[in-house]
Amino acid sequence: MDTLEGLGVEAILYQGHTWGGCDIALHEARVLGIKHIIHVGHHGPVRVKIPDDIKVLFIPAFSNLSVEKCVYNAIQPLSGYRKIGLLSSIQHYRELNKAKSILEEEGFTIEVGCSKSMPRGLVIGCDLTTALSIRDEVEAYLVISGGVFHPLGVAIATEKPVIRADPYTGKAENIARETEKVIRLRLSSIVKAIDAENFAILVSTKPGQYLLSKAIEIKK
Repeated sequence: MDTLEGLGVEAILYQGHTWGGCDIALHEARVLGIKHIIHVGHHGPVRVKIPDDIKVLFIPAFSNLSVEKCVYNAIQPLSGYRKIGLLSSIQHYRELNKAKSILEEEGFTIEVGCSKSMPRGLVIGCDLTTALSIRDEVEAYLVISGGVFHPLGVAIATEKPVIRADPYTGKAENIARETEKVIRLRLSSIVKAIDAENFAILVSTKPGQYLLSKAIEIKK
C-alpha cells in the first residue's frame, strides 16, 4: 500500500478472502469504480474470464522456506516406491527442482506432471490435471504443501498413494488414513441422500465458481 501510494496511486485494500484464482474481487472492483486489481497469492485466473474493462495483476505468494528438511523426511515413507510423481502448491513452487534433485540423488525416478491448464508441477484445489497427466507413469506422489488440502485432492483424484511434505513443520507422512476418512464421509453422505426427499442446491457467486446454469440443470 505504501509503495503504491508513494507512486501517486490511490490504493484501496480489499480485506475479504481470496481462496484461489477463481476468487477475484471483480464485483467489488466494479462497485468501487476500480479498473486495476493486484491479486496477491495465486498464479493466475482459474475458470474465469477477466473482463476487458478490468486489468488484473497476479502476484504469486512464494514461501521463503526451504523444502530440504521435509523432502529428506519423505524418503522413508516413499521407500516402498521407485517411480514418484512430484507436485507442489504455489507457495513452494520455486523449490520443485531442488526437491527433484534430492529425490533423484536418493535413487528415485521422478516425474513432474504437465497439463494445458496448469504450469508444470503445480496443483491447486480445483485443477489436478498435472497429477492426472502422470498417473500411469508413477507408483506414488509426493506433494509439497502446507496442510493436507492439496495432497488429499491428488489422492482422491488419482487413487494412488500420496506422501505430503510440509515445509512449515518439516514433516512428511503418508495420508492414506486421512484419504480413507474423507472418502468414508462422502459415501456416508451419498447413502443418506438416497433416502432424502428434499435437496438444496447451493450456487457460489465467486467468478470462477458461478455455475447457475448447471444448478438449474441439476434441479430439472
